[in-house]
Formats: sequence, structure tokens, C-alpha cells
Amino acid sequence: MKESYFSNAYKYTESKDSSHLENFTTESFVFILKYLIKEFPCDAKKILLMFNLEIEDLSNLKIETQKIFYTPFDFMDEHKIPIKVKEAIPDIVLYESITEKTIIEVKIDAELNKYYLKDGTIIDQVDFYKNIKGVKNVYTLSKHYIDKNEFNCKVRWYEIFKSLENNDSYIINEFREHLSENRMGERKMITNDCINIVDTVDAFTSLIKDAWEISGINNMKINSYPYITPYGFGFYILNKKERNSATKDFSHFIGINKTEAEKYKSAITYWVADKPKKGVLSNFEELDSNGYVLKDVIKLQDLIKVKNRDKQEELVSDWLKNKVKPML
Repeated sequence: MKESYFSNAYKYTESKDSSHLENFTTESFVFILKYLIKEFPCDAKKILLMFNLEIEDLSNLKIETQKIFYTPFDFMDEHKIPIKVKEAIPDIVLYESITEKTIIEVKIDAELNKYYLKDGTIIDQVDFYKNIKGVKNVYTLSKHYIDKNEFNCKVRWYEIFKSLENNDSYIINEFREHLSENRMGERKMITNDCINIVDTVDAFTSLIKDAWEISGINNMKINSYPYITPYGFGFYILNKKERNSATKDFSHFIGINKTEAEKYKSAITYWVADKPKKGVLSNFEELDSNGYVLKDVIKLQDLIKVKNRDKQEELVSDWLKNKVKPML
């Protein structure tokens, strides 16, 4: 059977290492890349250059997903093959020729997988895939800044989003909308202009959501959309197993309070109720008079001064892990 976008997407199964969103986005991206090669080759070449691929004749490029490489036959060094691993299945393989290929590992909500070698050394997916015969480069294509190795090759989803901003094709716009809806599009910095300006709720919302995703607080979640009032906005922290509509306990809150109280002015704040709360407050100005106790803050100026969106995300994530998580 001839492979199609839909048949490839159907083959995926959700696991602890990947989600339906990640699998769908992978196949969508490959579909878009093939579409660009056919209809908008200049845009296709612009994206391929992000992966260090400068190809004049795009008809020579072969793209595969879910390609299986078996151990040890498809690998160069047997000593660098993880124990008990029979195969490697990179997300995307780009073939410049029969013998030369570039691998792209797609990540949205997950971290890089880790493996043990026989000598006890731990390697990640990038190092594992680098050992496949004929691999020129291994790139991560990620939502978050997950690969801290400065020598590794990496591309972010927001770069793909931005590279297509001048293409008015309906199909491309739909793909960009998909990226935007899942916070892989435009990234807004927290700046001095954000303080006390309601229009910048999106910047704070995406920052808090992104930081929560990489914080490792796996047994809890924040509600899907922020509660917004003239006095502030933010998220209740909920039990992950409960649907938002069925939640009965609203005892933990994270957000921005637009009041003049010095103790939480211009900061992301974390509040805990003195006893279980059965419903949401309509007025965040009254948190401290309705049984909520301020537990910790992260000052906005501390975020603003780093002038880097990834660093801002990391600072908020560290605050969630080190200050908020122990109190949940």
C-alpha cells in the first residue's frame, strides 16, 4: 500500500515517551515539507537550511518517518549501543543520498530518552542516533529548550512557524495555526512593557504553561485557561486525574495580582488556602481575605533582566520545582 499522511499518522501509538500531539505534529510537518518541495521550493529550502541541508535539486531528497534501524547491523560502534535495545526508530530521516542522511528527533512535551551502555555510561537519543551508519547530523526539533549540550544541533518549532509567515497558502496557514494553538508559534518575552498591561496576558500565560510542562510536576496540572478579572489572572493547580469541570478543590493558585499590595506587586505569586476551597474566586484582590496564604513569589524584574525567553522559562520552571512542588 502506498504510504500517505493519514496511514502514517494511524500507525503511531501513544507511549510514555510520545503523545498523540507529538506524533500528529511530526507527520503534519513531513506532509508540509513535501508540499513545500512541490509547490513552494524556496520555502522548503529555507527550512532545510535550518537542518544544514543545502540541496539544489529537491527531487533527490527522500523523507521517511518511523524508519527502523536494527542493532547492531545498522550501527557503527557496537560499544555505543544501549543495552537491551533492539532497534532505533527516529522520528524523521532525510536522505540526501542512499548512504548519507540527517535525522530529526521531534519533541513537544517530552524530554530526550536516556539509555545505559554496557560500561554504565548514560547517553541520550541524540548520541544513540549519531551512531547509525551514514548519519551526517542529528537535530532535535523541539518546543522547549530540552537539549542543553551546546555542541548538538537543534531547531525550535517557533523557528519553523516564523519561516512560513509570508506564505499565504491555506494549508500552510492551517499548519501555523496548529503550532500557534499548541504554543509552538510566536514566543512573547516578559518585558517592562508587560507589567500592569492587561493586553500581555498571553505572554504570562504561555510562560507559566511552558514552565509547568517542563517542571516535572506530573501528578498535578493547571487549568486549561487562565481565570481573568480586572484584579489579576492566573491558574488553579488541580489534581491531574480530575477533569476541570469535576474539580472540587481549588486550594492552590498561581498568578499575577494587579493590586498595590507591596508583598505581591509585580510578581508571579503562589497561594495556598488554609482549608479546601470548593469554588473559584471572582476577585483575586481578595485572595488574602478569603483564606488564601501567600507562600512564595518570583519577581517579574528577575525575569525581565535575563532578556531571554528560554531563560525566563527555566527560571519559572525551577521556581515551580523548588518552591511550589514541595507544598503541593
